[in-house]
Order: sequence, then structure tokens, then C-alpha cells
Amino acid sequence: MMQPRCRHWGKFSLYIIIICAIFGLVYADNDSTPYDVKKLSRVALIIDERYAEKLEPEKIVESGINGMVTSLDPYCRYLTDNDFNEFMENTFGQFDGIGIEVDIRQNCLTVISVLDGTPAYRAGLKPGDKIISIDGKLTSEISRDNAAELMRGKAGTEVNITTRRYGASELMNYTLVRETVETESIPFYSILSDGIGYIRLTRFTETSYYEMIEALTSLRNMNAKGIILDLRSNSGGLLIEAVKIVGLFLESGKLIVETRGRGGNLTSHYSSNDGLSCTDLPLAVLIDEGTASAAEIVAGAIQDWDRGVLIGSRTYGKGLVQRILNLDEKSALKITTAKYYIPSGRCIQKADHAGRLDVSSGKDGFPPSDSDNGFYHTALGRRVLGGGGIKPDIIVQHITESEIIKALKRQRYFFDFAVGYMVENHTRIDSNFVATSQIIRQFQIFLKGEGFNYQPEFELRYDSLLAYLPQGTISDRVRKLLDELGDSLDYLKFAGLDKENEPVKWILAEEILSIEFGPKARYGVVWVNHHPEILKAREVLSSMETYRHSFLASIE
Repeated sequence: MMQPRCRHWGKFSLYIIIICAIFGLVYADNDSTPYDVKKLSRVALIIDERYAEKLEPEKIVESGINGMVTSLDPYCRYLTDNDFNEFMENTFGQFDGIGIEVDIRQNCLTVISVLDGTPAYRAGLKPGDKIISIDGKLTSEISRDNAAELMRGKAGTEVNITTRRYGASELMNYTLVRETVETESIPFYSILSDGIGYIRLTRFTETSYYEMIEALTSLRNMNAKGIILDLRSNSGGLLIEAVKIVGLFLESGKLIVETRGRGGNLTSHYSSNDGLSCTDLPLAVLIDEGTASAAEIVAGAIQDWDRGVLIGSRTYGKGLVQRILNLDEKSALKITTAKYYIPSGRCIQKADHAGRLDVSSGKDGFPPSDSDNGFYHTALGRRVLGGGGIKPDIIVQHITESEIIKALKRQRYFFDFAVGYMVENHTRIDSNFVATSQIIRQFQIFLKGEGFNYQPEFELRYDSLLAYLPQGTISDRVRKLLDELGDSLDYLKFAGLDKENEPVKWILAEEILSIEFGPKARYGVVWVNHHPEILKAREVLSSMETYRHSFLASIE
């Protein structure tokens, strides 16, 4: 009879105890232990004793934990040490490092952006720089994630980096001292030419509320006649920061959001408080399919209290509350504990990514409601749609990109051209730069020199047709016609580039401005003058009559 491997089973026992703790249990081999938990420990022991090869116990048990957690809903996660650090960075907006974003471009680790005021910024690193080595390790031999990990480390420690710059003949060596880098949740705000204030809010971190106060105070001092709050692609963050920010735009005592847990029991109730008030300025909130979680709470509360106009497309629909429960020093559990309900009674969670949870019904909100048919009402009686996500008051679709533009972005040609252009034209670029027809022509020449190619949908269908045709039975006449069709299609896929001058102009401007002045530069020149959602918001806020009509017209 095979004897148990006691040494490995000791590790298994530790991990099984952690699994049991997920259910609020403490494992003990007695009659009070639930049968399923006993079965789980039995399976672990059998695998340890009888599997054909030696296994690492922690990996097997972690796979079991992941299996349990991922079966619940898409937002529950088992967090290891690296996962937890990434989660905390995204939530609290800070990390220890040198302050650069990197990616693989042309098979080289490349600097994409440099954060203002960071060690990398002060040392003079630029977007487009190719990183050759980090502390003597060649980046060509490690992954992007491993390279990023090498550049991060405890604040106060050094890291040595060697780079190659476009147009330079010699390598450049840097010794950088890591610092705690704080990332802004409001990377840009400004008064626009028509007197409307614009605020770009990317996520909700510990500093978001104070950043918003600074932005609103500044815009008020510049006599802004309205505010555009851009929440597009804002995936959420800290709920309390979202609540405080909504409170800046609502009168005191207004319900913002409720959370309800198992059985629909109320777990939390958040309302607006007294503080800095911005209840008088007309407000437009921009949303899209990337607006999620805490950002949806902000948009939903603004809509439910008829405080502003929502513009864009329907939001993602993440209305679930997660908590972080530490399991030990190196792991934690992120688990859903409740659902969000905004003032109208809507649950903003979409059913198609709710896992096992029932999110089909809302709760009582502003009367009268017709929640059985998916409709709710705002404070003024406007009918709004339930069913998950927030539907805007004014639907404006984002820019639709052609296949050739998507291919150029995917293959990084805009960025690569911008890097070279900056080296050759540095002294002729200012903060109002827009790509001219001459620059667009240079870009087209650059593409030919680089051998740009892509495969549009019609070419894929053409290739499929050729593959299905029976070989050896095609007449010369048919073969000639097919060849002519192929030549025409090959011409067509590049002929369309001449018709894309408008999007090419703005994309090139965005890349070149970002390289010269940092990522923030794209907002004040490209976004506010080109994005259809922002242009619509500027139109709506242009007069009080237009503004009022935009969201009062739907009152029943």
C-alpha cells in the first residue's frame, strides 16, 4: 500500500484550509465538516499521492481556487502577489518606478509615453526610444511584462537603462533612481474657445475628488458657462470617490447609490453632502461602452436627478460591488458582495456578464415606474431604460474607423512615422500643431517605403473563393477574369487611403503632439475639435435653450 507523502500533504493541508476559509469554514477532519469540503481535501490527497508525475502542491490548489472563483461571475478573482499589486496601482493611482509606458514596436521594447515630473522625464527619455537593456539584461531576451517588472522596484533604488534614439549613432545610458509615481485621474482640463469647460476623468482613485475640486475651481475662475465631464472609457475605481464627485453637482441630501446584498437586503446608502457646490452650471456627461462601474454610478445619478445631459453610447453595465479579502500575506480574494442601484431604482448590471447572479429586476425608485417592462423614471418624470448599463439622452456614436485605418494603428505606423517626423522637424512644432496635406503626403510615402500591407475583408473572401474552386477544371477565360479581379481588389485596398485624409490628419496630429508635449496635448487640440461626442456637447451647452430642450423633451 502506498504511503502518503507527508511532506507535500502538509502544504496541501495549508492550501485546503485557505479554500475552506473562502466559505467561512475551518477545516478539521470530523463529522461537522461539510461533505463537499471533505471531498475536496480527499481529491487533493489522491492527486498528491497517485498522479503519474510529481506536482507542486501550491499550483494545483491555486488552480482549484481559481476554478471556484471564476465560476461565480466575471469580476471575482483570486489575486496573487503580482495581481494584487496591479489592482492596488489601478485603484490608488500610484506605483514605485521611473514613470514610463512601454510596448513592443518593430520587435523592440519601445518607450510609448513618459509621465511628467518622473525620473524618466527629468533624465530626458523620449517616446520612441528603444530600450536595449535593463540592468545589463537584454530586452530582446525577455517579455514586455518582465521588462516592466525590472524597471519597477522600491523607491530610492537605482536602475540602469541603455537606449537607442531614432537618428542617433550612439547608445544612451541612464542611471535612474526609482520614485513613488502618482498617476493623475484627471489628466486634462481646460476652458475651450467657446467658454465651455472640459474635464477628462479617466478613473476614480484616492486623489480624484481633490483633482475634481481643483479643476472645477479653476474653470469657475475662468468664468466657464458650462461643464463637459468626459467619462468615456472610465472603467471605475473607488466608489467613495465617485460618490463625492457626484455630490459636487447635486444639492445636499440627494441619494446617489444604494448597495444591496444577498436577499436584496440594504447594505449601504450613499447621498450627497454639503461642500463645494457646482449645481448651477449646465452639465454634459460623455459616456460610451467603456464607461463602467463607479463611472456608471456618476452618470446614472446625474441622469436620474435630471442634473445634466448624457451624450454618447450605452455604457458597459457593471453594477456589482467587490470586496478584497486577504487570505495570507501573498494572496487575496476579490469577491462580489452586493449590487448597485441608482436613484431611479435601476440595477446597472447587464445580465450577459453577471455570471450566476440574478440582475433581472430593479427596486422601487421615483414613481411611477414600469420596471416589469424595463422602464424607470427620473425625478422630473423622464422615462429611462433599465436592463443594465446607462443609455444616454443623446446618442452619438464614436468615430467609425475604416479597415485601413485600423490596420495602420494595429501595425503602429502612425507612431513610427511620428517619431521620425519629430526628429526631423522638432523646431517647427507648437502646441496647436495639425497635420497638413504635405505631412499626409509624407506619411503615404513613408508607408510605401516601409512596405505596408494588410488584408481587408473582401480580400479574405476572394482568397476563400480561390481555395474552394476545384483545381484543374478552371478554364483559361475564368482564370484570366479571376486574376483581373485580384488585381482590381489589390488596387482598391490602397486606393481608399486617399479618401482617409481627414482621420489621418487628426491621428498624426495626436501622435506627434503626444511625443512632443506628452499625452495631455492630444486633448486640447485633437479631441475637443474632432471627437463627435465633444462637438455635440459643445453644441448642447452653447445656449440655455438648447440645453434645457435636450433633456426635458422626453418628459411624459
